[in-house]
Amino acid sequence: MQLEGSLSRFPLRELLDLCVASLVNGAIEIDTPGGTARLFFVEGRCVHAESPEATGFEAIWPLFELPDAPFRFAAGLQTTQRSVVEPVADIVARAEALVARWARLRPAISDLKLAPALAVPPEAEQIRIYEEDWPVLSCVDGVRTIEQIAQRAVLDPLEVCEALLRLRERGLVSLERPPLS
Repeated sequence: MQLEGSLSRFPLRELLDLCVASLVNGAIEIDTPGGTARLFFVEGRCVHAESPEATGFEAIWPLFELPDAPFRFAAGLQTTQRSVVEPVADIVARAEALVARWARLRPAISDLKLAPALAVPPEAEQIRIYEEDWPVLSCVDGVRTIEQIAQRAVLDPLEVCEALLRLRERGLVSLERPPLS
């Protein structure tokens, strides 16, 4: 199977479905702003994914955020690495759900280098804080970035962002502050 084009004309979901249905051996190569990502297939099953930044699912899901990128299928391209075990349908569902969650957050938090700060709530009434938000709140100091908070709290950056938005809604956190130097 020889195939090349752009994701704007041939969506990634359809490209992956075609690879599964055709029982291909080879790799899809996608040119991203950060470099080339590769998804390797053996008999139509995705067995490994890599990008300059990640492997496995972490290399796949950001590809679903690309509005357009050139791709090509390299028949016969192989790897000995194995970083993907899920069926493609499950990968697509997880990736699309993750992209949707990030899309809701990005208008409020566009940069993981932002350093959230504690804020004083405008009203002196009782404020409810969810148990899952405590690890994030305890790391907010106006100096640590969202990435650093995620590392310190041992949470995914997406979970940290969701917690920060809940804390901001309660008036406990400000997200407008750049990191202190």
